[in-house]
Formats: sequence, structure tokens, C-alpha cells
Amino acid sequence: MEPLPLPPTPPLQIDRWIAPIAFPDPALEQALRTHLFPPGSNPAACQRQGGLRYLYNRVDLDGDRAPETLVALLGRQGCAKAGCPVMLFKDVGPRIRPLQTLLGFHTALIVAERQTGGWRDLILPQSEGEKEGRSTWLSHNGKGYPLDPSIDSTRNLSTPARGVAALVVKQSPYLVQGHSLACPPDQVQRKSVFNKVPIALPKSSLPPEEEAPLRPAI
Repeated sequence: MEPLPLPPTPPLQIDRWIAPIAFPDPALEQALRTHLFPPGSNPAACQRQGGLRYLYNRVDLDGDRAPETLVALLGRQGCAKAGCPVMLFKDVGPRIRPLQTLLGFHTALIVAERQTGGWRDLILPQSEGEKEGRSTWLSHNGKGYPLDPSIDSTRNLSTPARGVAALVVKQSPYLVQGHSLACPPDQVQRKSVFNKVPIALPKSSLPPEEEAPLRPAI
């Protein structure tokens, strides 16, 4: 049985291209490390990612006037043919809480003006040359966005849409983009460094008057 043809991509007008935030965020990096490499995980899991980097921006998705944080994780090991992961975070008091992880980030993430379930639709354009530039539309169902990027949950596809590009990757193999995400310190190594017992140096066997004098500070 042949699969049903995919619905047409709705017309889209990008109003603005917002550059990702240019400076790293230590609190966000800590939240990323805690989520990606929780306590008890293999200490070498981060090193195997092969230089993990991230792009991020903040956009109000649910209309509560408190922007959510959109993070695109970049790296050879973290990305697959289907694209790189995108993580959604929300500020809850002083903490940054992860909401969910989406797949399918290739070149950009566009936040549409249209809302579904109280949240703005997300659009993930596919890389050039794939399905004639078709984009994946993700609509919120009130609990979350669809985890599988192959599921097109957009309704009223014939309705034109507008949006802003919140995360954009420039197509250049020589350009290092995003911020480096340092790996968490190895627990065994950290304990050996901070819990090291100082070794007492042996006292000189010479009488006090025969010990070498201290050099004056220069």
C-alpha cells in the first residue's frame, strides 16, 4: 500500500531574522549539562559528543510575556540525518526547567504567529535539496509539540502564515557557530583534586642557625 501524499506546505512569510544571542549563558549551560548528563551517567558520555555547541534565543511561545528559551544543539555526534535536536526551556523562578526536546533542526527554526493550543507553531525548514525545500510544521496540542518531526500536525494548511526566524545556522563548513558547552568535571577526578590530603614536608636536619636563609622577595 502506497503512503498517502504529504499535504502542501502552507505559504509562509518571514517578517524578521533574529540573530541568536551572542554571549553564553552560564545558568543555561548548567541546565543543559544537568539534563544531558545527569548524575550517575557515564563520565565519558560528554566527551563522546565530540565538541558539543549550542545556539539559543528567547521567544515568548505561550503568550504569558515570559520568553521561553530555544536551544539548538550542534555537533557531529548529536546530529543525525533527520537533523539536530532543539530543546525548549522555561524559567520557573530562579531555575531553568526543560520542557521537551524536538528533532529535525537543519538550518533554522521559525516561530509562527499562528497559535495552536495556546502556543505558537514552530517551523523547521529542511536542508536544501530535500523534498523541494519542504518545511515541517509543529503545532502544540496543549501538552507539548509532536516529538516526531515526520508528523505534520498543522491544521488549515491553506492559510498563509507569518513568522520570525529565531535560530539560524549559516551554511559554511569553515564557520564555527554557537557557544561551546564544556563537559561536567569527572566525579572521580574532582574528588581526587579537592579531597587530596596535603603531604607534610620533612623538616630540615640542620640546626636552625645553619638552615639556608630565605631569599628576599623581588
